[in-house]
Amino acid sequence: MEQTPTTATKAGQTFRSMREGAGLKVRTLATRAEVSHSTISRWERGEREVSDSTYEHLSRTLADYLAGKWTA
Repeated sequence: MEQTPTTATKAGQTFRSMREGAGLKVRTLATRAEVSHSTISRWERGEREVSDSTYEHLSRTLADYLAGKWTA
């Protein structure tokens, strides 16, 4: 029986796609967002839930990168 992806898995996959599309490595984003790289990896795999405030912070960090406010 095939498992349906959870909300956490879908959100993680979406975020991974955005991060990779921006050309960022997990460690680079983790350092900039002040979280561990293993935590981001677990979020992206759907192994750990992300709070709304943390997801917002990571999204803002990624958006700042895309806007040229910091470089990798």
